[in-house]
Amino acid sequence: MKKQAAVENNELELGEDEGFDYAGLTQQETGLPYIVLIDSVGITRKPRIKPRIRVRVNDEYIPVSISKTNVEKYKPFEGDTEIEQWVIENYDILIKHWNQEITETEAMDLLDKSETE
Repeated sequence: MKKQAAVENNELELGEDEGFDYAGLTQQETGLPYIVLIDSVGITRKPRIKPRIRVRVNDEYIPVSISKTNVEKYKPFEGDTEIEQWVIENYDILIKHWNQEITETEAMDLLDKSETE
């Protein structure tokens, strides 16, 4: 099954996966040079899946783990240290969203850096 997320009026095809549903954060919202997708299903997914987000790099969606200290990427990419720092800085929000303690809307509002600038 193919899932899609709309980010800034662009249809971003996620491709075939395990039924992933994501909410997209734009570059303006995060202050990062990439679109960041946060998992809308999180902990309700199969237990073998680690908490993670996805980062759009050159039309590819790269999984990045949610961790306080040791952020893992499916593969390295240019600017990945910015993403690692962003995940570490936003760990509490990301993990609360993953654990379904806050809603997608609450998480996106908290992660939206453009509101605080």
